[in-house]
Amino acid sequence: MDSRYLLSLPIYVLKSLRKAFCGLSCLLLVVSSSLWAAEPIKVTMINPDPPGDPFWDQVVAFMQASAEDLNIDLKVLHSRSQDRFKYLEIAKEEMESDDRPDYLVAILLNRIGPWMLKSAEENGVKVLTINTDVSEQDNKEIGAPRGKYKNWIAKMYPDDKYAGYLLGKKLIERAKLNNDGSGKTIEVVAVTGGRATAVAEQRVNGLRDAIKENPQSKLVQVVYTDWTSDMASQKTASLMRRYPNISVAWAASDFLSFGALAGVKAHNQHSSDHVVSGGIDWTNEGKQAVANKKMTTTVGGHFMEGGWALVLIHDYHNGRDFNETLGLQIRTKMSALDETNIGPYLQNFGKNDWRKIDFKQFSKVYNPKVKRYQFNLENVKLK
Repeated sequence: MDSRYLLSLPIYVLKSLRKAFCGLSCLLLVVSSSLWAAEPIKVTMINPDPPGDPFWDQVVAFMQASAEDLNIDLKVLHSRSQDRFKYLEIAKEEMESDDRPDYLVAILLNRIGPWMLKSAEENGVKVLTINTDVSEQDNKEIGAPRGKYKNWIAKMYPDDKYAGYLLGKKLIERAKLNNDGSGKTIEVVAVTGGRATAVAEQRVNGLRDAIKENPQSKLVQVVYTDWTSDMASQKTASLMRRYPNISVAWAASDFLSFGALAGVKAHNQHSSDHVVSGGIDWTNEGKQAVANKKMTTTVGGHFMEGGWALVLIHDYHNGRDFNETLGLQIRTKMSALDETNIGPYLQNFGKNDWRKIDFKQFSKVYNPKVKRYQFNLENVKLK
C-alpha cells in the first residue's frame, strides 16, 4: 500500500489499524509459542523391575523414542522386582516431591492401586496405567477411570486371553501341517505361570478357546511354574514321560517356551523334531528363536503400550481427549511373529531402534485428519 495514502487517512482510522495489527501480531505469537515453544510435558514412568529385565527394558526404550518426538520430558524410576510396597513408596515420593510430574505412567500391582491413586488425587498428578488390569479385589474399591479417582485418566492393558488364543491357534495349525493332514489327534500341553497370576490364567483360557475351535486337538494337561525356564524344563520332561505323543508345548511366555523345548529334548533327543512350541512376549531371544526356526511363533507387542500411552497423554494434555474414540479402558491386541513376517520385522526393527518411527503420525494433535488411533507397526512410517 502507498505510504502517501496512509498519511491521508484520518487519525482515528490509523489508530484502529494499529490496534488490529498489534492484535494480529499477538495472536500469531501465542499460536507459534504454543506449537513450537511449549513447555515439555513432564511424565514419570515407574518400572516394576530393575534395569536388565528383557521385557521392561523394551517398554522403556519404546517410551523414550516416543517421548523424544512428542516434546515429553520422560523420567524413568525403577523399583525392586516383585516388591509392590517399594513400588508404592517410589510412586508416592515422586508425586509428593516439589518437582512432581504432570503425569504418572504406572502399573496397578495388587492391593496398592487405591493408595497410589489416592496420592495422585491429593497431589494433582494425572495417572495412566498400563500393562495390567485391576484385580477383582481392587476393582471394588477403585472402580473405573475418572470415577472415584478423577485424575486416573485411563487404563491400558493387553488382552491376555486373546494372546493365549492366538498362540494356541498358530501352534495347532503348525502341528496339523507336520501331521500331513493325517487326522491324528494333536495332543497339547500348556506350561504357564503361577496359579495366583491372573495373566497366566487368562492366557490359558485363551488356549482353551483355540482347542474348542479345533476338534482334532486335545489339551491333555496344564502345569504351573514360577515363570522360570528351569521349572518349565523339569515339568515338560515329566509331561513327555506321561504323554509321549505330545505335538504342541504351548507356553505362557517366551522363556517358558525355551524351558519347555529343553524339557522335550532332555526326555528324548529326537522328540524335539515333532513337538512345536511358542511363547508370548516378543523378547529379543524369542524373536531370534523364531527366525532360527527353533520356536514356531512368539506373540506380543504389548511392550509398546508405554509409547502409545505417551501419545494419548500428549493429545489429552493438548485438548484432544481420547475418550471420544477409545474410551477409558483400553484393551490392546497382541500380534504373532512367525516364519511369514519375522524377516521384515527384524529388517526394520531387529536392533530395537525405535527412533526410526515418527510417533507424531499417531497423534491427533499433529494429524487432525486421524479419526481413530491406529496403534500398530503394520503401516508405520519410518523417518
